[in-house]
Amino acid sequence: MISDFVDSGYDKKDLEEEKIFLSDVENDLKKMGIEFSLIEIKNIEDLKSSLAKFDKEKIVIFNWAEELYNKPNTGYVITRYFDDNEYKYSGASTENLILANDRMLFSSKLERNGVKVPSQYELTDEKIKFPVIVKAKHEHGSYGISLKSILTNKVGLEELLKTIDPDKCYGEQFIEGDEYTISVWGHKNPEVLPIFVIKFESNRNEKFKIIDYGSKWDRRNKGYEGIYSDIAEGIEKGLEERLKDTALKAYKATKCKGFARFEIRVGGVENEVPYIIDFNPNPNFRPDSAFLKSTSAAGYNYGQVVARLCQFALDE
Repeated sequence: MISDFVDSGYDKKDLEEEKIFLSDVENDLKKMGIEFSLIEIKNIEDLKSSLAKFDKEKIVIFNWAEELYNKPNTGYVITRYFDDNEYKYSGASTENLILANDRMLFSSKLERNGVKVPSQYELTDEKIKFPVIVKAKHEHGSYGISLKSILTNKVGLEELLKTIDPDKCYGEQFIEGDEYTISVWGHKNPEVLPIFVIKFESNRNEKFKIIDYGSKWDRRNKGYEGIYSDIAEGIEKGLEERLKDTALKAYKATKCKGFARFEIRVGGVENEVPYIIDFNPNPNFRPDSAFLKSTSAAGYNYGQVVARLCQFALDE
């Protein structure tokens, strides 16, 4: 397992939870007769020297690292090294990781493949239809997003344009409706894992309900405890099938491998149209993450998940 968590800015509680989690993973794998080694890296030199100790023909790398040199969105540098040196590794490809950091390109790719996405606008476009949510073009996940990112009129947009670089951001049609997080895994025959719905208890008095960066990662944020995912029970059968079909189409259109997680909002005519609003190849891999909640609901322990993701890599 390749990890950069030691240099990722986690607080003390995060690191303590991480150690317990890793111990559980190792114990699960040992029961399956699988040898496990953790490699913590900060830079490409760490990666090279650590991997030099192994026979590349006898290992599969479970890639859990997201960045090098303490620079966000550099995970593709790691996978490119794996590619160049012919290592087998789990999860997203270099191409996939680069695509995930170009939100507008990702959305246009889905649209070309018949997957519904919200309308996209350059912030200087006179034809913007409000409300919109302003996002950074070259980021992924919820980074940079807050309730202030949602604009309802041109006055708000003009005020925002005084504080940001319009060339680095864009507007996306805000879909008002239920939000689901859907994980897909596999290679040749990808499978949709149990669907989770986002609950917005802390935002019940706010007009626009979103998962912003603070509610995901900042324990002091009021949304950290009040916004969470829970298994989606009692979904109408037709909607469930549309959600699964949308996630699978998106997975295939973006040429995912291993696993990915999609954020989907349901809106449009009679609130029945699923729109992909975010894409996470190599989604967060922690006990409280939506992905591991989904695999747990499907009956897998941590070690079984790691083993299966590694097997997908071998099946390519």
